[in-house]
Amino acid sequence: MKLAEMHLNDGTHGLPKNPRFIRDARMNHGRVSGVYAITNTEDCRIYIGSSVDVCERWRLHVLDLRRGKHHSRHLQNFADKYGLDTLEFCVLEYVTPETDPREREQKYIDLFVPEFNVCKLARSCLGIKRTAETKEKNRQAQIKRDLNGSRNPMYGTKGNKSPNWGKSHRPETIAKMIANHMPCSGKDNPNYGKKQSAAATKKANETRRQNTIKKHGKAVLVLNGEIVFEGATIPECASFIGVSQCSLRRAFYKGKLCKGYMIQKRP
Repeated sequence: MKLAEMHLNDGTHGLPKNPRFIRDARMNHGRVSGVYAITNTEDCRIYIGSSVDVCERWRLHVLDLRRGKHHSRHLQNFADKYGLDTLEFCVLEYVTPETDPREREQKYIDLFVPEFNVCKLARSCLGIKRTAETKEKNRQAQIKRDLNGSRNPMYGTKGNKSPNWGKSHRPETIAKMIANHMPCSGKDNPNYGKKQSAAATKKANETRRQNTIKKHGKAVLVLNGEIVFEGATIPECASFIGVSQCSLRRAFYKGKLCKGYMIQKRP
């Protein structure tokens, strides 16, 4: 069955490639989950995918194609040969937030057998055979994944050593950046009016606590040579013995006791 022969749910919706218009569509309609297709004006080959945010997914497709790094080598080769203007985007079916769009995507993949899809299973690499060259490339990329310290290509390039030192944007570039800037303050913020759940707040606090321990070590209270309390921060220790944070910090920096307790930092 060809794509044009099928009656699409809610119609076909072309989306422009300009990221600003895509952002505007997302602001007006919010995140839209569904199954989409990328067609072209040269032949009947298509690409089918799904996302919980189809507008954002289309933007990322265009970005990867422009950079020459799209995961579908067939679609990338087509875009390199005929240009991005020959590609069109349409929504095949909208799904509710509670529905997994991958299930619907698989039905469309089985129905249309899209030529641009490398994987014939939704969100799966099953069936793809990697060449020896690709395997070696992935292995080397895994080795170089750690970019900390001197491994980072920008290591030691601060100040006048930076490749962008002394450079400034052209006026037309600044004007374009301002025009494409998405307002994100007040009611324009996608999270405006939303409250974080108690579980999410608890998880965030625990993550922050663990990061503090990893970076600065544990703050412990010692009484008569024995550790009586281990906390991630001085405020936790202050709460344990019932004093203010300032009093406990002052005792810590001066190496004095606070209500008989000695506060120490340990890894």
